[in-house]
Amino acid sequence: MNEDLNEEDSTKVCPECLASGDDYLTQVKSIKDSQSGNTIINVRYCAHCGNIISISSEEIHAEQPTPEPIRRKISG
Repeated sequence: MNEDLNEEDSTKVCPECLASGDDYLTQVKSIKDSQSGNTIINVRYCAHCGNIISISSEEIHAEQPTPEPIRRKISG
């Protein structure tokens, strides 16, 4: 199983096929590029029957440098 899954998840039972333990949860992460950054999609599903347990996503924005102010000389 994946390290991201906590121990309490391994004691739960799939509501569809009643599998538990290592046969129960599997997690897949996929990264989708978007204009604002990357979207990470986490899908947890039963490895035995394929029942989807949960889907979550998070956006990661790339760091953008702070723009320098425009400096103008004023003659007078």
